[in-house]
Amino acid sequence: KPADFKPLVETAVELFGHDRVMFGSDWPACLSAGTYVDAYEVLVQALRPISPEVFAKIFGRNAQDFYRLTDMEYFISPQH
Repeated sequence: KPADFKPLVETAVELFGHDRVMFGSDWPACLSAGTYVDAYEVLVQALRPISPEVFAKIFGRNAQDFYRLTDMEYFISPQH
């Protein structure tokens, strides 16, 4: 459940900062514990409260910058 992950997520963000943390999963291995959406929801819940700017970094912009990807559309939002 999300509450179990909150301390882990908070520690990762504290240690690495919002500019170096990004969403990822071990899909399809995570399917043994839930769906991809379940993994996403756990992180969203663990990060709350979160600003739209920080959300965009963790769920796309940091990966875009790190992997030098071209412009991406962000299809998820913290209000999801």
